[in-house]
Amino acid sequence: MRNPNVVHADLPPRNRRKLLVVGQDPGPHEKEVRRPFVGASGQRLMIFLSQARLCRHHVGFTNRVERRGGKWREGDRSRLKREAGGSKALLLVGQEHLDRLGVD
Repeated sequence: MRNPNVVHADLPPRNRRKLLVVGQDPGPHEKEVRRPFVGASGQRLMIFLSQARLCRHHVGFTNRVERRGGKWREGDRSRLKREAGGSKALLLVGQEHLDRLGVD
């Protein structure tokens, strides 16, 4: 049985995946529907992706952690590597990613 607090990745087949978007952690709406990037920020992201001529069928979506407010756990790195497999590019979104990269 799947954990109801976990938001799993939403990934198209590897041969169609052009981009993997990695968020920080699921928001309240994402937790409710158990799908990443379906809340307000996901709607804004879809506008940007459509302007780049990318649709959800060619973009994978996941989060750095699978639980809202979750902490980095052992196994998250290998999960992210598996999910990124086949993606031509990664897009990291969220303040924590910028902080880790040293971007203001």
